[in-house]
Amino acid sequence: MTSSIFHSNKSFAILLTALGLSFGTSYLYTVKLNPEIRFWKEALTAKHDWASQQRLKEGGLTKEGGLTIFSGGSSTAFQIDPRILDHEFGIRSVNLGMHAGMGLDGTVATATQALKKGDRLILMTEPSILCEGGGEMTPLGGQMITATGGKQEAFFQSCLGGPSTPSLVATCRPGLYHAATMMGKWVTHRPPYRYSISDIHPGGFLTTTIREDFSTSQPPIQHHHLTDKAKSFLTQLDEWARIKGIEVSYAMPVSYVSIAQLGDQRIANEAFLSEVERLIPVWRDEYMGAWANPSDFADTGQHMTEEAALKRTRAIAKALLRD
Repeated sequence: MTSSIFHSNKSFAILLTALGLSFGTSYLYTVKLNPEIRFWKEALTAKHDWASQQRLKEGGLTKEGGLTIFSGGSSTAFQIDPRILDHEFGIRSVNLGMHAGMGLDGTVATATQALKKGDRLILMTEPSILCEGGGEMTPLGGQMITATGGKQEAFFQSCLGGPSTPSLVATCRPGLYHAATMMGKWVTHRPPYRYSISDIHPGGFLTTTIREDFSTSQPPIQHHHLTDKAKSFLTQLDEWARIKGIEVSYAMPVSYVSIAQLGDQRIANEAFLSEVERLIPVWRDEYMGAWANPSDFADTGQHMTEEAALKRTRAIAKALLRD
């Protein structure tokens, strides 16, 4: 009996040790080696560096000389070039668009870390993500916040209550799908991640040399409506920002649609913007969230080419300066 208990305790100790080592390895891999996390950490560093440089300059768009900070998924990152806003329009800004897989909570938390009194936050979150309303930190969102820190200054919904460190650390698991993907890329000698550090530009603007053909693509018309969760998110964010002396507004990122659908998609987008406008101010530019030139998009129907992003940046600048 004593021998049996001894072996049982020994096996249990071995199991606990193995679990501890496995979790520790997963955590270190996620925050230090995961190619996706490493890329977005580099992008975030570039964005914060630019923000620090811009804060040293005199003047600015807002009364207090603050920054205009764009928040959203990667569509934002590939559509707004802060260098153009600064050099051509005198608008000091930072593109804090991140990976859409971070979800509404993760992308907004990352952007709000960088806000100070007198700044302006422009949400350019993809409508499909905004309409989800957040309320649950995605694994990628938790991993990025764990890897980059700064959650003390970030906005989180009351239902999240400011995610605890253990809950964030618990998201640092690569998962079987990620492991299989990395193995497949290694076997086929493909790059470990779709984008490279050279795709990151000052201000947080991203570009890519990857191109897809959208000329025959006909995405269905998207009709978006704010859920109660989304309305609660926007209301809480606006209240949080007002207390801190920050303006919050929304601008829709641009997506590719076929020429035949362009008019109807813009009508649908206007209906969505009207819903948002009941809660926070909305910026409308000439694109109205939809564009039908396939050559203006790079590797996805929301990632613009560098040349197209310059036109889009100038369009949003004109909308901002109409205020």
